Parts: sequence; structure tokens; C-alpha cells
Amino acid sequence: MDVQAYFDRIGFTGSARADLETLTALHRLHLRAIPYENFDVLLGRPVSLAPEAAFEKLVTRRRGGWCYEMNGLFGAVLEDIGFTVTRMAGAVMRAERGDVSLGNHLVLRVDLDRPYIADVGFGDGVVEPFPLAFGAHHCAGYEFRLEDLGDTWLRFHNQDQGGAPYFDFQLEPAEADQLSATCQWLASSPDSIFT
Repeated sequence: MDVQAYFDRIGFTGSARADLETLTALHRLHLRAIPYENFDVLLGRPVSLAPEAAFEKLVTRRRGGWCYEMNGLFGAVLEDIGFTVTRMAGAVMRAERGDVSLGNHLVLRVDLDRPYIADVGFGDGVVEPFPLAFGAHHCAGYEFRLEDLGDTWLRFHNQDQGGAPYFDFQLEPAEADQLSATCQWLASSPDSIFT
């Protein structure tokens, strides 16, 4: 992972430390520089969960990507800097879609003085990481909300003008096989909303 090349891609010129200031700066800059897109899925091209593949696509080829690529790359860069990152399986529209939605989003937990949610892959979600605390979160003129659903499930409510209204997630680390299988299903199944 060439972290300096990533910094150049997003325009980060500061000193990278495993702190909230760096996390917030990288989160904002990533979203400003790298667009959410899923053209490879629409064109029938293979997709990968490997951070190296995301680096090649998003940094080297200066493309955008979807959650697996965006948060996958972001998480790998954060770890390289020294952050403690947990990859968690999100479930966009779980109440409506059921178990098929499990793992259809990759979300990151970053542990600092307290846990934060970092998500540069939701398309129109938060601009900055936010503390893992229930209730409303205000950012860039929008209101988001984190709700405890019970039974270990949490729900992130997107801002009112967002495309997807929410995703559910659990705090435990995602199973790599589940994320991979769901990623491949979303990229290839005629029943996927992405195809």
C-alpha cells in the first residue's frame, strides 16, 4: 500500500497520526476526491474485496468505487497509519429485504478514545466519522441518527434526502466469506439492485 500515493490522490498534506483530527481530515478528503460509482458492475466486469485491487482502481486509475472498494481501501490506509479498524457487515434495507441484505454494505468502526463509525462508501452518507453514540448526529447541515434496535443490531438512519434511508449493522467483525459472497451476488445476480 503506497499511502503517500493515496494522500496525493485525495489531497492530504498534513502529518498522519492515529487521532480524530487525521481521521476526520482523511474522511472528508476521500469523499471530496473519490466518487461513489458502480460502473464495473453495470459493465459486467469482475469486482474484488482486496484492498490492493481497490488501490489500483481508485488511486492508480483515479476511478471511483462502491462501498467494498471505498471502505476497503480507507480501512487499509487507516490501519497502515496505526488506527485500530474493525470491518463490519452492514445490511441496507434489512427490514424490507430480509437476510439477503446481510453484508450488502461494508462499514468501518475505528477505535480511538471511544469508537467512531467511518463510512466513505455509502454514497450520500456522513461527511465525517461520528461517535458510536445513539441519537442524532449533525454534519454539514444534515441530520443523521444512530438507533439501538436491540438483539445486538444498530441502525444508521441516513439524512432525509439520501438515496438509501438506512442500514443496520452489528459491532462484531464481518465474516470475510459473507462479504465476498454478498459482493459477488450484488455484482452478478439478476436479482441485485445493482445489476
